[in-house]
Amino acid sequence: MTLSLLNYLASAKTTPTHYYNKVMQYQLERIGDAMGAFQIPAKQTRIQLEAREQQYSSLLSFIEKIQNNPLDSRATSIRNIDRFSISSVNKKDSLLMALSDIGANAIFSSVRRDTRQFGFSEVRYLRELAPIFVTGKTGRIVPKGLKPIHSIEDLGLPSETIAELYSLTNSKKDYRRFA
Repeated sequence: MTLSLLNYLASAKTTPTHYYNKVMQYQLERIGDAMGAFQIPAKQTRIQLEAREQQYSSLLSFIEKIQNNPLDSRATSIRNIDRFSISSVNKKDSLLMALSDIGANAIFSSVRRDTRQFGFSEVRYLRELAPIFVTGKTGRIVPKGLKPIHSIEDLGLPSETIAELYSLTNSKKDYRRFA
C-alpha cells in the first residue's frame, strides 16, 4: 500500500500527520467494510493502533470529517466505525500488535524487491496467511481483502508476482462477504 502512496507523500506534507491520516483512511475503509459485511456493531469493536509520536486527535478529527461528508463513495464504510473506539497501545503491551506485524511483514515481503531479498519478492508468507483474509464473492483476496492503492499494477512488480497476488484465494465461504 505504501509504495503506491509515495506520489501522494510529496503533496501530503501539509501537516506532519496528513500522510499518516490518509493511509489510515484506507485501512479504516477496509475495517468499516468488514464490519458492515459481517454486521458487527460499532459498539462491539475496538481498534488498536501502535502507539507512536502521532497526534491521534488529528486522526479522530479527520475520521469525523469523512464520516460527516465522505468525498468518495468508498469512504462511506468509515461510518461503521465509532471513532472513539480507536486507541493507541505500545507494541510490547499487546500480543495483537505482534500479530499485525506478521501480516504487515507478509504484505511488505510480497512487494519488496531490494538487495536484502536479492531483487525477488516473497509471496509465500502472504499465501500462508490467505485463509484469514476476507474476500469478494469469488474468493480472491485482491482487491477486497488486500486492497492495493490504486491498483496492483501501480506497484511496479514483475508480472509473475502480480499473477501470484491475484491468485491468492480463501476457500472459506463465510469469508466471501464483499461484493
